[in-house]
Amino acid sequence: MSEFLDMLLRSDCPNVLKNLPTKKVECVTMSKRLGIKAVFIIRALPYGKAEQIRGMHSEQDTNLHILLNGCVDPDWKDSGLLNPAEGIVTPLDAIQSRMLAGEIADVAMAIEKLSGFRQNTLKEVKNG
Repeated sequence: MSEFLDMLLRSDCPNVLKNLPTKKVECVTMSKRLGIKAVFIIRALPYGKAEQIRGMHSEQDTNLHILLNGCVDPDWKDSGLLNPAEGIVTPLDAIQSRMLAGEIADVAMAIEKLSGFRQNTLKEVKNG
């Protein structure tokens, strides 16, 4: 058995589904616009959720759904962000009414990177 398989079989091998990585990111353009630090707490998406989002939506909608599902704070599902009188009736509307398109794309990309996408996760092994 290989050392790698041995590690995967150990009971202390980390289960990423139980402890998804999180981090804080600041959206500097939003910070300038709001006059306060716009700091997002983001969490990696588990494989199943990431693939579900990528398979069900256009690229623009994919970014919105990644942001909605990978953002811990602010909680875009908070009903206080909705304003039906202004046509803001869903969390996706709340995001689009408060963030510029590039900001949405950048935060979504940060969530994807935290989830292992959009980065080089492999390297070639020579003679080994």
